[in-house]
Amino acid sequence: MFISRKPAIMGIVVTCLLLSPSVFAANILVTQSQTEDHPDLTMDAAWQDLANQNGHNAQIYPSFVLANPVWLDLADIVIVSSGIDDIPDMSYTNLRTFVEMGKSVYIQCESDPLLSTNERFAQLVAELGGAFTWGETTPGDLIPMNILGELAIADYEIETLDYFLDGCTGFGDDSIENQFEYGGEYYGFMFDPPDPMQGLVLTNTDQDWVNQWAYQELMSNYLALLSDYLIPRLQLDIHLTSPAVIPPEGGILSGYATIQNLTNQWITFDGWVDVLVPPGFMRENMIVIRNMVVGPFDTFTTPTRYQEVSAGAPAGGYTVYCYVGIHDITTYDFAVFVFMKEGAGTDGQPSDDWTLFSMDEGLDENDMEAVPDEFKVRCAYPNPFNAATTIRVELREAADLKVAVYNVAGQQVAELMNGWVGAGTHHLTFDASDLTSGLYFIRTSIPGEFDQIQKVMLVR
Repeated sequence: MFISRKPAIMGIVVTCLLLSPSVFAANILVTQSQTEDHPDLTMDAAWQDLANQNGHNAQIYPSFVLANPVWLDLADIVIVSSGIDDIPDMSYTNLRTFVEMGKSVYIQCESDPLLSTNERFAQLVAELGGAFTWGETTPGDLIPMNILGELAIADYEIETLDYFLDGCTGFGDDSIENQFEYGGEYYGFMFDPPDPMQGLVLTNTDQDWVNQWAYQELMSNYLALLSDYLIPRLQLDIHLTSPAVIPPEGGILSGYATIQNLTNQWITFDGWVDVLVPPGFMRENMIVIRNMVVGPFDTFTTPTRYQEVSAGAPAGGYTVYCYVGIHDITTYDFAVFVFMKEGAGTDGQPSDDWTLFSMDEGLDENDMEAVPDEFKVRCAYPNPFNAATTIRVELREAADLKVAVYNVAGQQVAELMNGWVGAGTHHLTFDASDLTSGLYFIRTSIPGEFDQIQKVMLVR
């Protein structure tokens, strides 16, 4: 989906690019549905196969693993694939924590409102600030089942579902989006908690449409909604603080950027600038700034930067392309502005003997952020990871910092920092290219201040 924004500010034209969910791979935990007692329930395999076809990493686990919070720490999405599964208290508590962390869950419900999955869905809604009530069982073929709301347009445009056997009606408050409708009653729902930092919970009340038909377009739409929070959405705006026209004798161009995080997740990103100079040459990567970080729904503001444009700069229009994303890999958003250099300077001769974008050496990462007001360690990103992951350490003052990595046997396999470092924000990279896949522990400690351990999973 593309959204164009064209604010009339200093001649800036900004375009925002929102990328398809299929661009970003999610680690998906699918609970097992096919068991010795129910060998015909293959919903788990259907979800796994489709998710992996769409570029995600889906694995099937017995449902009892939900009682172990380690698995939830490593998953991006949980799909409870069987509507007749029991969800014990510990598993439910972990699922609720998972949603509170900002991650999304699909809970398959069934036509009986007294089943555990149905009751847990209603309980999640109530405890996370919404209201929902199950109605009655409606037997028979409920077709065509109308598909509504975001589910109808997430990846594919879908109007109806032609397989739906037995269902349970339900209704809720404004936090509930009705997504399955038949005969004026609703049979599928999406809970969007009032707290925007929390994830989505989706359900419908017949697992047979997955088990018997495996309607891939509709399942893909579910995956798109569940993985939506994983898509880094940044809004980049450039603000010039000087005139956009440079006189013949030269002058100063100045401005700053704001990068707004439109998601409930921390986003690490790079920024870079390309410039189209007269008479039409593209100069790429004039500025490259790496590993900037912006918090959930927060706005990152760069310092004001100044560019001297000399009298000898060629006359004409200069088009400046500013990007945020992962440099050389993908773009999350970009902004474009134009400044004009009027005719040659007093000697009448244009010259290339001037420095275009004197900030091209980049910016020190600690110069990009205010000094933190506390000691804090942010979660490693990405996690799980392949080859390398980065943690962000925030120091309110200089400290004796040690950051080390251990394997499951307790052996130290890497040391990211050991010594005094200055106040500010520091990004430390764990390079595991020579290590085997598995679970590792990053321990960050400052004597007398804190000692924290976080788990990361290396996946080859």
